[in-house]
Amino acid sequence: MLNAFSALVLALLAVIYAAGPAHAHADLVRSDPTAGSIVRREPNQVTLYFSEKVTTRLGTTVRVVGPDGRELAGTHGSSIPAGAGTADALAVPLLQDPAQGTFAIVWHVVAADDGHATEGVVMFSVGRPSPVSAGANAARVADRPDRVVGVIQDAAVWLAFLSYALIVGDLTLRVVARFAGRPPPRGAIPGAPGWLILAAATLTQYLVYGPYISGGSLRQGFSRSLISGTLGTRTGHALGFRIVLLVLLAISGDWLLSWISSARSRIGPTALTAVVAVGLAVTWSATSHAANGSSSTVALAATTLHVVAMGVWLGGLISLLGTLRGEPDASLARAFSNVALAAVALLAATGVYQAWREIGDFDALASTGYGRLLLAKVSTLAVILLVAAKSRTAARREAESHDVRALRRSVILEAVGIAVLLLLTTVLIGTAPPHAAA
Repeated sequence: MLNAFSALVLALLAVIYAAGPAHAHADLVRSDPTAGSIVRREPNQVTLYFSEKVTTRLGTTVRVVGPDGRELAGTHGSSIPAGAGTADALAVPLLQDPAQGTFAIVWHVVAADDGHATEGVVMFSVGRPSPVSAGANAARVADRPDRVVGVIQDAAVWLAFLSYALIVGDLTLRVVARFAGRPPPRGAIPGAPGWLILAAATLTQYLVYGPYISGGSLRQGFSRSLISGTLGTRTGHALGFRIVLLVLLAISGDWLLSWISSARSRIGPTALTAVVAVGLAVTWSATSHAANGSSSTVALAATTLHVVAMGVWLGGLISLLGTLRGEPDASLARAFSNVALAAVALLAATGVYQAWREIGDFDALASTGYGRLLLAKVSTLAVILLVAAKSRTAARREAESHDVRALRRSVILEAVGIAVLLLLTTVLIGTAPPHAAA
């Protein structure tokens, strides 16, 4: 079991690193005609040059709108000549328009490596400048994600994080019980519901990703072309590996739980729990901002540990909450409190590194949307830590009296706070950091 999970995790890492580091979002480097230029006659085609390769099979569109609002060129991914499905330059032929004035090139592209979308507008004029037509704004809005699709995508990501925590928390609490010399915790929230929710959320993410990234509607979730396009992206690879890991967990779940509770050695169950936690966590870090830019190897490791620490902390709390009914095991709560403290320290350390790498300077904290979201996340974490400190104090104070009402309230508040933290993390995932937006 341990060898199977290790092999799959190494295979995923090989796929990630074989592709090389990503280069953040695909930014427009230059265009022909150049932005703001005035040319004497309309060109036969427009060409856009990007900082990295973009996929031409999923979500990439280029539209050119003339001064009178007529669309002179409009194409979706597969019809853009770009070789084997990717290109760092897109050339689109134009229909001739006798009108003179300002033309708008409205583009929406998806990076071939990390699957993130960027969009923009390039203006050039023929003969003389003129007011921008309403058709240019309409073309730009046409490629933006449907609101319903966006909500479902964010909800699936949030539920995936939460369900991952349920799986890791169940395993963690069982290992903690072994180290504390206690029997398997009674009443603990099992990981099986987490498995079901994570499987459903992952499948939803896979089906919604195509419409989300290409500006389509929810009914296009089962489109063969979008599903095929998703399969060829880094996001598709990561979600596919997650599904494989979940299938392996479903096959061997009963044996895994039994072995953790009965194995003679403590090292084996601990190592297996770590492999499961890391293996699933890699499927998030592989598609995160950590995969972009320099030092991506260190950033991927930090993000993976960040996700694992979150799963141990939140999942362990939820599982522990189930044990605080009837006659609670105070020694188990006390033992997990030490594990939670280590998880929080790891979460904070990796979070500081990520913030330093993505933000770069303090000015961006207040001047960018990403920075403000990060400040909100840090503030929420500070509040949670205050509650966690109170929880540890209550655990020590109530160990002998077995009065766990205050501890139960603290655990609930702490878990709710982390759920809010996950919500902010979900929004951060879809927000370009300052260095990528620059």
